[in-house]
Amino acid sequence: AHSLGGLLVAEMVRLHPDVLSLVKGVMSLGSPLKGSHVAKHIADRWWLRWGLGKSRQALVQGTASWEHSTPWLSLAGTTQVGVGRYLGAIKERGDGAVAVRETQLDGVEFAGEFPVSHTMMLFSKEVLDVVLGFLGKFDKPK
Repeated sequence: AHSLGGLLVAEMVRLHPDVLSLVKGVMSLGSPLKGSHVAKHIADRWWLRWGLGKSRQALVQGTASWEHSTPWLSLAGTTQVGVGRYLGAIKERGDGAVAVRETQLDGVEFAGEFPVSHTMMLFSKEVLDVVLGFLGKFDKPK
């Protein structure tokens, strides 16, 4: 799951925990699992908050810790290109939309930081290698 997708996965599991019997693992790329400072910055401005739509609460608050046996791996970018940088909302290391710290959640394994922006994370060979490695560990014969 990328960005908001990670929060959607967490919400789906909260509402339907039985869905975890159908998956072997979860991976998120640049997901603000602890909530997004950029989203808070936008939500505090009436002329911008409409852009968050119905996802505002999830983006601002994030999710609780991951307390399931299903492994979750989270990746973060460190190239500051994105809306957060341009709005002046990110003052710490991140991918331009999500701070590295916001991708780290109790119970979620942190795979590390990658020199990519929020969007470029989807096109990075280095990130792809980590994704394939994570997925590959579930295909091994028992």
